[in-house]
Amino acid sequence: MSPISKFPETIKTSRLLLRSVSPTEENAKLMWNEIKKENPQDFPYIRFSPNRKTHLPTSEKETLDTLLEAKEVPNSINYWVYHKDKFIGFVQIIYWEKRDILEMARIWFVKSAWGNGFASEINKAIEEITFSKTKVLNMGWQCYEDNANSKKTALRNGYKLVKEMTDPETSCNRLVFIKEKTSNNQVYYDMLQESSHQK
Repeated sequence: MSPISKFPETIKTSRLLLRSVSPTEENAKLMWNEIKKENPQDFPYIRFSPNRKTHLPTSEKETLDTLLEAKEVPNSINYWVYHKDKFIGFVQIIYWEKRDILEMARIWFVKSAWGNGFASEINKAIEEITFSKTKVLNMGWQCYEDNANSKKTALRNGYKLVKEMTDPETSCNRLVFIKEKTSNNQVYYDMLQESSHQK
């Protein structure tokens, strides 16, 4: 069973409500009504659109197509983010089975919600579920190399930079961060050391 099954339909933090979203025409309309207020040029690090061609959807139909694409990602769950009953963002949680890593793969907020620490607040909630409700030992975080705010958020939340790579879609450098479940990993490392001594 995928660790994603441990994630509830709604998650509450001290200030936010995360609600699982389905790709329906009604939800697409609601989301587009908020997205169309934003300037896509303010979102240079986001590829939230069909086939990730543009920063944001350009129509209600593209919004629906984006939600449909997000729904098709294996081992994932998609949440709308609310603050004081107002839609402010989106986050997709993905479990990468081959690497046994759970990642907040797509997270963004409307501009009016920037600078409030909401990404860290969501990360804390996802981390709590990941490390207490599942057997996953590592969480991942990725961002573009020049996305200073995302990089700071990753480091502030205990992630360590482990790799730099080129994004095949944009040809830009992408940073990969990992955060370990320390207590379990220490046992795992001890087991590896014992095994190596026995060889």
